Order: sequence, then C-alpha cells, then structure tokens
Amino acid sequence: MLQNDDLERFVQDFWMREAFAGEVSKEDFAALREEFAGFEPRAMLEQHRGEASVWFASRDGHSQAVDVSPSDAIKFFNAGMTVFLPVVRSPTIDRWGDALSKRLARFQGKVGASIFLARKGWRTGCHFDHIENFTVQLRGTKIWRFDENRSVPLPTVNYGIRTERAYQEEMWLYASRDLPDKISETAPAIELTPGKMIYLPRGHWHEIDAVTESVSLLLGFPACPWTDFILPALKSILVRSPEWRANLSFPNGRDVRAWDQAREKVGGLLRHLESTLRELDPGDLLPPRERLLPADAANMAFRRNPLCTVGRYPGGEGRTEVVASVHQGEFSRRREMSLPPAALAVLDTIETDPVFSLGDLEARHSDLASDLPKLLAVLVELEVLLPSRREASDADEVAKHHR
Repeated sequence: MLQNDDLERFVQDFWMREAFAGEVSKEDFAALREEFAGFEPRAMLEQHRGEASVWFASRDGHSQAVDVSPSDAIKFFNAGMTVFLPVVRSPTIDRWGDALSKRLARFQGKVGASIFLARKGWRTGCHFDHIENFTVQLRGTKIWRFDENRSVPLPTVNYGIRTERAYQEEMWLYASRDLPDKISETAPAIELTPGKMIYLPRGHWHEIDAVTESVSLLLGFPACPWTDFILPALKSILVRSPEWRANLSFPNGRDVRAWDQAREKVGGLLRHLESTLRELDPGDLLPPRERLLPADAANMAFRRNPLCTVGRYPGGEGRTEVVASVHQGEFSRRREMSLPPAALAVLDTIETDPVFSLGDLEARHSDLASDLPKLLAVLVELEVLLPSRREASDADEVAKHHR
C-alpha cells in the first residue's frame, strides 16, 4: 500500500502514534480502478453483492444509518445521501491487508475494508474510531480535519459528537468526562484527492467534508488490546478444571449463610486463578517464534501447549486425521495433519507427560527413533508442542516444576 521508503518511515515514526499522509502507487491505484468499476458510484453499487447502509443527518442534527439492499442504495445515493459498504474485497485489497498485517505485526486476516460513496457537501460529525484507520481517496476530493485525543486514550469503542446516544458505557471505565463538543479550531487539515491516502491512529478525533462527489476506501485494523488476547487464552486453560465449569449460583435475599458460601466459592476460584497465573509461561500464550528444525530437537525439552486440543478422526489407508486447535478467542488457529497409527502412540505419550525430551520419546518408542525429530518439528509447527531452549538433560527438572 505504501512505497518502501514511506513504509519504513511510517513504521518507525507514525504507526499508532501520529497521523501520516502518503500516496499509493500508480500501479495499485490502476488495479483498484479495474476492480471497482472505474470508481463510478452507481456502477460500484450495481456490482456490489454485500451489505450496504445509508447515512444521513436527522432533524436534530444527529448522524444516523439505516441498512438497505444494494439496489435500494442506488436510489438513496441518487437522492443525495451517502452510502456505506461495510465489507468489500478485491485482489489488491487482500494483498494490501496481508502485507500490512505482516509488516505491522498484526494477525493475518484482521484488517477490514469498507467503501464510502459520499455526495457533494456531505460532512461527518467530529468523532473517533477504535481502529487504526488507513483511507485512500479513489474519486473526488475530501477535506480531513484531525486532532489528538487526550480525553479517551486507546479507546475500545467508537464515539461521535453528533451521533444519537453516542455514549458508550464501556468508555467511561477509562475516559475523562471533559469531552469536547467540537473539533479544535487549530486542528490540522489535509485535502485528499484520488490516489492520496491518510493514516489516523486509533482514537484520533476527525471530521470530513466531501468537497465533490467522493469515493474512498477504508482499511482498518480494529483495536487489539491485550485483554482480548490473553483473557480467552486464560479461559481455555481454566475450563479444563471442573470447578470452573460448574454452574454459578447467586445467593437470594438476605440468607447470610448463602452469601458466605458464595464468597468462599469465589475466593477458592481466585486462589486457583492466582496459582494458574504463577505457573503460566508468557510463551504459552504466544505463537511459535521460529520454525523448529528436526536437527534442533536433540537439545530441547518440549511441553504440551495448554491452549491446544488435538482431535483424532479416521482417515484413509489406515491413517488418522489429527486436528490441532489453539483456543484463543478470535485469535484461535486450526491446522490438520494425517498420521500413521505408529505416530499416534507418540501423541498418547505427549498427552500424559507435561514435559519431555527427545531422549524420553526414543526410550519409549525405539521403533520410531529415526522419525521422532521430524515428528516433533511438525507438532511444534502445528502448535501442539511448545519447545524450550533448555538442554534436554534439564527436562526432568522442568517436568517437576509443571507437575
């Protein structure tokens, strides 16, 4: 999406910190034009097969949106209203999304793409979004005014000054009450013309004026706080315990004994949670740092990934299809492999021993000794196993700790 020089400067000086203006390559812009009907709004709506919504201002000045079919969206656009296409795809957008995700250290597939079809004179109210916002102007001209947000740092929800019932309750867990009622008079402005792009960090205030009929493309990375990454992983570990799977029950009325029992139950769960957190290694929650080579297996200890479950299903030619699933909320991963019957015995051993070395497996599965290094490398790649850089001779001590 950005030229190489611009990309490196952007990553070093602007990403998640400051607004950035740039320009996409002529080749990519031409490819987008081919993919989106020459950027002609009515032709784009005719070829669109997904959702659409119409944005308008109510009589009291609040911004509102109504979902409509693409065919009806053409009628509303002709009547002078702005149309929003919340999900769009194309080869160029997919390539940009994959490249940005990789370079900006975000999970693949987490970037969303949308298109705004705005009539001349349309103006958004002052607002902020909980996404990292990349906008490319495809047709016409827009004026962007933007400013830092000192009242709501790192928001997890969107907020708009002119949006009806815009106050998001979650926001008040961390936001200041002194929110502005308009964008600052000294806020910088930038004019976007076809091929130009702007990046706004998550939470920046901004408002936009369509100087002419306008088409713009938005690529956004949603907020990805550590809470959303760690808490689902923690649940995947706790749910293994029957105490955490048990139905909760709240005391009724003023039964002192029931309240005491409830507090005792919650206290026990919190103590178990504290113990679980002490035993967790940060690496348990992260994807593998590097690919394991079979030659490395001899000098490592291995442990089961506490977030991974392994399903086994009959396959052809006597083999078993194994499905490795890492349970981590929206960051969950799932991979499949096919194993011969002999290798399944190794999986049985892995499931009973929390930590082990290549030597441990060779002692139990001597008939597979030559294949074990390669099998371990595959299981690490599938995230069934987590490698440790400890020497294999230390595996017994590591196992004692995990037990």
